Amino acid sequence: MQTHHPPEQQQQSTKRRRYRIPRSCDRCRTSKIKCVFEDGKCTACVNLGVPCTFANPGSLRERPPTRKDVEHLQARIRSLERLINAIDPSCDLSNLPDPPQPYPSNLRLGRKRQSDASLTLPENIHPFRNPTQTSPAQSSANALNTLFNPTRFQLHNPTTNLLPSLSKLEDLSPVDKIIRHEHQKLNYGNPDFYPPPDLQQTLLEIYFRQAHPLIRTVHPASFIEAFQAGLAETDDGFRALCLSIFSIASRFCKDPRVYLDLEGNPHTSLHTAGLRYCISAGSYLLRPIPTPATLYELQAFVLMVIYSLGAVSPGLVWCVLGVALQRAQIAGVHLEESTHWTDCPIQDHYRRKAFFILYEFDSVISATLGKPAYMQESDFDVRKCQSSVWS
Repeated sequence: MQTHHPPEQQQQSTKRRRYRIPRSCDRCRTSKIKCVFEDGKCTACVNLGVPCTFANPGSLRERPPTRKDVEHLQARIRSLERLINAIDPSCDLSNLPDPPQPYPSNLRLGRKRQSDASLTLPENIHPFRNPTQTSPAQSSANALNTLFNPTRFQLHNPTTNLLPSLSKLEDLSPVDKIIRHEHQKLNYGNPDFYPPPDLQQTLLEIYFRQAHPLIRTVHPASFIEAFQAGLAETDDGFRALCLSIFSIASRFCKDPRVYLDLEGNPHTSLHTAGLRYCISAGSYLLRPIPTPATLYELQAFVLMVIYSLGAVSPGLVWCVLGVALQRAQIAGVHLEESTHWTDCPIQDHYRRKAFFILYEFDSVISATLGKPAYMQESDFDVRKCQSSVWS
């Protein structure tokens, strides 16, 4: 006796079969080919005369952590411990307080959290408030860490650069404020890594006489006017640009004060010329939780990359170029129609020049090292600067 199902049940079962995606058999999964299933058998297995099996669970079974995964997690833990120790050396990591209990219902109910702008930093959180307590060895270690650690921090934690909402200090979390404040206080605000006035004048004259005709990344009249107005004391981006210029000019300078190592001792190697200035600029440009790049910072990135090509390994230059192009992309430098840059003709001209210098350096160095470039031609539509009036 044949059983007749209602029309609604037959239509429902037909729809269920229509949208069901069958799993591939073991052989098709291994060969990575499309598994065409007809009459209860796979056509590829039928053609080869082999049984069609589904013994391999594939992605349905959770993969246990490998040794490489464990080593990666351990390296991340050690990196976080070093970061915490740099912020507060007196912190005992073996005796930490219990974390607060999570309240996931707050997210679902849409409750507002306390505003970050109302939070203030404690006064006793800075371990190096007294500069006389910092030894030369500690200054050397801190300067080295500021050149390399921010790069690793940005590459392993992309949210610090990809969120435009972190452009203002009041939008940062308390921990982000502490990290930025300590980093600024201990590194690129150090006056020992800035040349005295007489050496500044000498290095600027050397730069515009020797290096500027070859690079032309800054507008001489605008730069000199801003420098004489003391903008380096109030604008950290312009200060980083000045330090990058000083580091480039040091290659052509015979003054022994430019051949100092990180501890302030004279060094005989020509590679150390302007090293202190480049590290001080890099500690600001590669800082944690950066704001969108300004024109001064883009120009400083270009000069720092040029200096680094003759001082450090190409692999590190490749990392710096990635950070520079990432910050340029966040600031909209790669877009042709960007009102933030096109309002001023001089700014529009030099942002194009700085972007294409960074892009071409990234393409050449990436191809040389066999590594992927950060940007391709399809990732931007900005055109090269055609006029040389502002150069």
